[in-house]
Amino acid sequence: MKTKIFILGLICLFYINCAQKFDDVQAGNIIKDSFELTEKDSVEILGISMEEKDVAIVKFNLNEVQISSKMRKYDTGWQLDEIQNELGMWIPAENLTKIFSQPEKQKTAMIDITVISTAVTDFVTDNGVTPKQEGIYSEDSDFYYALSPFYLKELPIKDPWGNNYRAYCGLACNGKFG
Repeated sequence: MKTKIFILGLICLFYINCAQKFDDVQAGNIIKDSFELTEKDSVEILGISMEEKDVAIVKFNLNEVQISSKMRKYDTGWQLDEIQNELGMWIPAENLTKIFSQPEKQKTAMIDITVISTAVTDFVTDNGVTPKQEGIYSEDSDFYYALSPFYLKELPIKDPWGNNYRAYCGLACNGKFG
């Protein structure tokens, strides 16, 4: 008898989990995650239309720009799959979300570079020379130890795209530009 109740309970839980509706909150969170939005950005869900069991058309305003999107339910959950362009064609969302998030990443990289150069300038002011560095540095390098934690709490190592920052100091700068 206990096993029958247990199996019935599992079936009920499975049915409840599978029958959950796709709502505005879920759609908004998926959009925020896909576009890597900040607190300044606004998302307003205008409507959700279920096309199939695992496909939904979601219309939303992103910073007052109306966008139609197609979201699909995969094994890992709902994901933003496609975005409709002005001509009515569906474009893979990853192409547009990467472009949208670039200005924020550029801004973060510019801040990191400013912080690094300010720390090097402060080091030069105190020591009269730059710390030695040619190219990529890591948390174990002399350059990192020279600047962190005295001149800045934590020296950025990777840019927002996941690439290593490079630093050239002293004679290592000779001929290295950009």
